Amino acid sequence: MKTSGERAQAGVLREQRGPVAVLRLARPPVNALSGEMARSLREAMDEAAGQEECEAVVLAAQGRCFSAGADIHGFGDSAGDPHELPNRVQALGKPVVAALHGEALGAGLELALACHARVAREDSRLGLPEIKLGLIPGAGGTQRLTRLVGAGAAGALMRSGLPLSAQQALAAGLVDAVTADDPVEQACAL
Repeated sequence: MKTSGERAQAGVLREQRGPVAVLRLARPPVNALSGEMARSLREAMDEAAGQEECEAVVLAAQGRCFSAGADIHGFGDSAGDPHELPNRVQALGKPVVAALHGEALGAGLELALACHARVAREDSRLGLPEIKLGLIPGAGGTQRLTRLVGAGAAGALMRSGLPLSAQQALAAGLVDAVTADDPVEQACAL
C-alpha cells in the first residue's frame, strides 16, 4: 500500500496509505482526549471526507495506548468539547475503522464505538470505567455499546467499570478482529 508522509496537527498525525487516511492520536503519555485534540481530529476527518481519493479513515494512536479517556482538565477549553467527536465520526460519510492497542477506556472507547468497525491488538483492554468516579459514559457510549453487545453485556461492563481483554471484546462483539500484529495494517485492509 502506498504511503505518503505524516503531517502533524495539534495532537493528530495524518498519513495517507493509498485510499485510506490514517489519523493517529498523538498526545503522550495516554492520548487523553482534550477539546483541542477533538477539534484537530474533526478538522482532519473533514479534510479526509472532502478528498475524493480518500475512501476510508483509520483512527489509530501513537504511544502505549489508543486513549485512556478524556482529559478532565480540558473540558472547559475553548477549542471544543471532545464529546461531540463520536457523533462526527459516525456521520463522516466514509467508513471509519478504529485500530486499537493498549487501553481504550472511557471517552477513548466511546470514540472507537462510533467507528464502523474495530480491530484490536491482542494486548488491548477496552472499558468504560466512569462508574468508578461516580459517573456514567457521556458521549453516546451507553447507546452504542448496547447496540453492539446487547443490553445485558453492556450493563455488566458499565456497572463493573472493569476492562475487557481483546479476546473477551471479540467474543462479546465489541471488536471485529484481534491481531498480534499492527492493528493499523488490518484496519486498512478491512
